Amino acid sequence: METHLLRKYKRLKRLSFLVLTAYFGGGVCVERLPGHEVYPVFSWFLFTHVPGESLWFTVVIHKVDGQAIDPPVDYQDAAGVVPDPHSVTANYVIQRLGRDIVYRHGRGVERIRELLERDFLPPNAEYDLVRVKYHPIHSWKNGQVQRRVLRHYSSAEGAP
Repeated sequence: METHLLRKYKRLKRLSFLVLTAYFGGGVCVERLPGHEVYPVFSWFLFTHVPGESLWFTVVIHKVDGQAIDPPVDYQDAAGVVPDPHSVTANYVIQRLGRDIVYRHGRGVERIRELLERDFLPPNAEYDLVRVKYHPIHSWKNGQVQRRVLRHYSSAEGAP
């Protein structure tokens, strides 16, 4: 009787070891997957992944009809200056303009710029297209995001 229980105990011990080893190995292997998790196997590396940097574009408005805006405002903060500062379509057009300048080396910019000025900006506006880069660690350390002016435009002139 004792030998039968002893064999069951040893078998349970081996099975437990194999299950735990497989579970731990699965947790290590899911590190290579995009979400780093596959239920019920989770990575053992808690809080090691910080979201990567984000890159987006914005329009900073400096003047409207010859009147300076002090301080200049981002498009999404320009309530009272633009008709709908929270327009999803305007945001899409701004992102498209920025991507065309950065990644397509300026091809297609005039058509997108004309659309932006005609439908979303007030007449005779002076504005900058700005690339905004946010990195969570750098922002946490110094509280800033990187902003770089890509182009300065004036809708009255019709040329960069």
